[in-house]
Amino acid sequence: MWLVVGGWSKNWSPVANKGHCAPSAVEVLRILEESLEAFFAMPTAQFPELLKDLVMGLDKALQHYVTQTVVPCGTRELHVPSMPPLTRCKTNKSWLGSHKSKGKVEVQRNHQRKVTCIEGDAFSLPYLCVRINTLDHINTQLEFLEKKVRYGWQKEEPTPSRGGKRFSKNKFDPPPPPIILSADSSFQRTRVAIKEGINQLTELAAYRVVFSDLRDVFGDGLYAGDVRSARISGVIDQLDAKLGEIVDTSVEKLRNQIVIPLMRACFECFLLVLLAGGTSRSFTVGDSDMLKDDLTALKDLFLGDGDGLPRNVVEQAASPASQILTLFELSSSELIQIYSASMGEGSRTSSRSSSIPPTTGHWSATDANTLLRVLCHRSDDTASKFLKKTYHLPKKAHA
Repeated sequence: MWLVVGGWSKNWSPVANKGHCAPSAVEVLRILEESLEAFFAMPTAQFPELLKDLVMGLDKALQHYVTQTVVPCGTRELHVPSMPPLTRCKTNKSWLGSHKSKGKVEVQRNHQRKVTCIEGDAFSLPYLCVRINTLDHINTQLEFLEKKVRYGWQKEEPTPSRGGKRFSKNKFDPPPPPIILSADSSFQRTRVAIKEGINQLTELAAYRVVFSDLRDVFGDGLYAGDVRSARISGVIDQLDAKLGEIVDTSVEKLRNQIVIPLMRACFECFLLVLLAGGTSRSFTVGDSDMLKDDLTALKDLFLGDGDGLPRNVVEQAASPASQILTLFELSSSELIQIYSASMGEGSRTSSRSSSIPPTTGHWSATDANTLLRVLCHRSDDTASKFLKKTYHLPKKAHA
């Protein structure tokens, strides 16, 4: 049995939905409940296989609704910027090429904007929170639906007679035992789809906020040109506003589940600025204290003076960034020695660009590609000469 839910008009507006849940979900659940009641009102007890078919159909209908709630929003990959080529030093250009002529990067941005704004602002953070709330609401109702399936053929509770004795219409007929639900006679598939859907939506919301909504101040602006004049305070102000939107539009039990991916995306973007910040970023050893202070400020935002995320969760997410910042305290000569050792003997004198260690995105203080990127963003002659001799990387003029 199928319920056509994909074509229904779903209003995901947090303003219109005071209960933080789409009205279409309430309607779907009502139809499912009425379908079960109608089935058990018929003389179908001798055909238990029909119940199995009915529940499978209802389960498929709910899976379809979940899919229609999640898929139109896209994926997090739509918001992740591509990495710029490795260079030496810096220029006054943006790491995403926003100051270049209308080229490939600008076309990619327009494509992303078109994909993520199909319904105007319908995929913004508050709207995504309503979708997440809606999936969670359905999940909470599945146990109620399964209870109706399990006890559907049992007689109603006996009612008292005028003499005070209780009786049932068929008092000599024992009630049928409750149905033992299996995977084929429950809503387990819907549960799996909801779990996957919520995970996808929370990650999408995080990447949309960090890499699209805050792109100008975070991905494009943080440390661009000069560390001292482009600190993280502006990023934190806007992130704090986004956290307020989560509080206003999500149910309380889901808030940490939404905030944790947002926090992880922030630390990911922070590392991209440091390691793949392009020609607009360069750092000196003297910048390391400011970078560490900014990372601490970002962690403090999510700790919320004890009212935010658990400290161990925040520290674990920030651990890669904390470890990599220790590299920014080292001189270029020390970094070159560590990098050469990680690449093996002869790597320092290699002139083949193909020997550049591959970018995996799994940054760490011991990863060769991570070490190389720190050198690429180091603004001194020692690093620049090494990169020119070893990999012939192009040098960019200073801002």
